[in-house]
Amino acid sequence: MSVEVRIKQKGLIKKKLDLTLVNEICKKYDLNFGVMNEAITLNDYTGGNDIKEVHMTLYNPRRIGRGFDLMVEKNMFDCYMRVTTPSTNEDIATFYEVVMHISAILHAVTYEKDDTEILKVSDIPKEKEFITEWNANQLLNMVSKNQNLTLFGAIYPISIEPETAQQWIHMDRIFLMNEFADYLHGKQDADYYYARALLFKNKDEEIFGTYAITEGVDTVFPLTPRVSIVSGLELTDISYWRVSIGKIVGDNYEKVGNMDFAEFAEKYQLDKKPRFDYTNVVINLTSEDIDNLLT
Repeated sequence: MSVEVRIKQKGLIKKKLDLTLVNEICKKYDLNFGVMNEAITLNDYTGGNDIKEVHMTLYNPRRIGRGFDLMVEKNMFDCYMRVTTPSTNEDIATFYEVVMHISAILHAVTYEKDDTEILKVSDIPKEKEFITEWNANQLLNMVSKNQNLTLFGAIYPISIEPETAQQWIHMDRIFLMNEFADYLHGKQDADYYYARALLFKNKDEEIFGTYAITEGVDTVFPLTPRVSIVSGLELTDISYWRVSIGKIVGDNYEKVGNMDFAEFAEKYQLDKKPRFDYTNVVINLTSEDIDNLLT
C-alpha cells in the first residue's frame, strides 16, 4: 500500500524542475537521497542535473525508516511523490511537509492523491493526521495476519523476524510506532554491502545466479538464494547458484574462487552467523576463511 501524490505546476510561466529541487529539499529538511538498484537497496545517485522520471528515495539519516519517493514528471514541470505504508510516523510527517513545500514552489493550491482525488494543500494537516492513524492500523493488521513480512526500507529490504512481529501485536499503537521506527533505523544505520544475485545464462541457455563476496567487507548475505522481484523470474527458473569469492591481493581485490552456494553455506556454517534479519546474516570473510573454503 502507498499514498501517491501528484503536484502540478500552475501559472503561465512554468519552471523546469531538476536536481536543484532535490538538493534544496534535502538541505531544508536534513535528508539524504539516492536511487534503488535491482535488489531494492539504495545506491548513490550519480546522474546529471536532468532527473525527469528518475525515482529518488529521500530519507532522514538520523532516523532511517522507509523514506519516500520523489520523481520529476516527464514534462519536467510537475512532481510525483509516494510514501509506502506501513511507514514510520516521522517519514509520513516529512513526506507531507515536503508536499507542502513543493506545492508552494509550484504555486499549487491543490494536489492529486492516488490519481482519484483532488485535495487542498491547506487541508494537509488534517490529511496527515488521518494517514498517520490509518498507517498505524495497517501495520498492526499486517503483523497480525502475516508473520513472514519483508518491507523495503529506505536503504535495505528487511525481513521481519516472526518473534518481533509477535511482540508488536501486543503493543498499543503509540508504543508500536516507536518500536517500529527504532527497529527500521537499527537495521539500516550500519554501513553494509548488501549481497545481491547476479543472473547469467550458460552455453546451454540455463539461467544461473551468482552472489559475490569479498574479503574484509561487512556483508548482508542471504541464508538461501532468492531472486529479486524486479527480475520477473521465479526461484524455479534458476538452474543453480554459485558464490564468487574475492580476496585482497596487494592493493587490489581479485576473484580467487567460485563454489556452489550450498557448499559455501555448509562449509562456512552460514546458519551460525549473526543475523541481520529473518532471512539474512552478516558476514565478513577473513583470508583464513577463504583459504579454508577453497581447499
